[in-house]
Amino acid sequence: MLGLLLRPRLAGHHQLGATLTVAGLRGPERSFAVAEVSFRVAGQGALQQSIHIDARSQRVGIFENIGSQPTGGLVDEGRWRRVELVPVDESDPEPDAEPLREGLRAPGVVTAVGEVIEVEVEGRRGLLVEVEDPALRAVLAPGDRLQVTVIGTDARGQALLSTRPPAGREPDAGRTAGASVTRSTDPGSGGGRPPAASVTEVVADLAEALRTAPPGARLVVRGRHRGPLTISQPVELRGEEAILEAERGPVLLVQADAVLRGLVVRGTARPGAYAADAVEVRSGRVSLHECDLRSDASGNLTPGRAVAVTGPATVELRGCRIHHSGVGVAVDVSWGGFATTTARGARVGLQDCRIVDNALGVAVAGAGREVRAVGCTFSGNADAAVRALPGATAVVEDSEVDRASLIADPGATLDARGNRS
Repeated sequence: MLGLLLRPRLAGHHQLGATLTVAGLRGPERSFAVAEVSFRVAGQGALQQSIHIDARSQRVGIFENIGSQPTGGLVDEGRWRRVELVPVDESDPEPDAEPLREGLRAPGVVTAVGEVIEVEVEGRRGLLVEVEDPALRAVLAPGDRLQVTVIGTDARGQALLSTRPPAGREPDAGRTAGASVTRSTDPGSGGGRPPAASVTEVVADLAEALRTAPPGARLVVRGRHRGPLTISQPVELRGEEAILEAERGPVLLVQADAVLRGLVVRGTARPGAYAADAVEVRSGRVSLHECDLRSDASGNLTPGRAVAVTGPATVELRGCRIHHSGVGVAVDVSWGGFATTTARGARVGLQDCRIVDNALGVAVAGAGREVRAVGCTFSGNADAAVRALPGATAVVEDSEVDRASLIADPGATLDARGNRS
């Protein structure tokens, strides 16, 4: 048994590695690499205050961490465990590749999980020693992609990785691993007309592509992109296995004429936080075709709205799946199902859509606001499939819906015909 006492003075993440050489009475010496042990050295105590507001229970909690004791210790659970010894091949003189630069923020692919999580970055293997959201460790699997930052190297030059962005830098908006955008534009077209002849280029950053797209641009979106994202010019987005997601929302804010096809849009949140709205429409004529929309209502997240119409817009949804949200489609309605006053004249049409497993399927509030659902399927919506709040109009026809889950408040108009349960 070997004992080692360390008293490191430099705060931060560290990794202890060693090579054990055994000299026997007979034969040559043999060397073994000792599997690294990750640990962190405490810095100064934190000075922070967080305020948590729970609108449903009308409670406000203030949590302070002023002058708290610094923390350190082993990364993960501190416990006795077996440490692997790997034979070192002294005959292999091939040098390692150039180490990854400390501070580099880049996409990585998970190659192994378990006691140690290995991630390949730019063709080189690294060890994920810090995960911003601890719950992520339990769900990572080989092949998963994530953004990582190089925070150091171990004794063998292997990169030590963190999911946190470098200090002083926010996570890249609009871009994650494997994401790309093909932009097709006709320099002579405008006003939202489809381009007649196109010039195509591949763009990695969707946020930048949306900022610089001329009116009438067509963007073919692939891979996973981080929001929040904004459409402020007439544009068409066509998804090819594309996922848009964000923890603060809306994931996609639309305030111009737009056509969205085949996109998966997910509003997410950290445990205990409010999930981001998936799509918010403030103005324009907006069409969504074959999209998958949700504002995550799983676990202990507080759900938001999959589609929120908050301005005098005309919105059409065809063949979309709207699910696992606080409110699936909200017209002038907050995430909690309360009326707001910003979308006078809004019109929303749903055709052949599936509105399933929401707290409230469709809600519309206020005079001059109207929702019409034709040929849709409503199921698993806890509070109601459709609710018309005072002043609003809701029409549900030729749809599959439990009639008892169609609700009209006093002063609202609800027209239900040709439906089946």
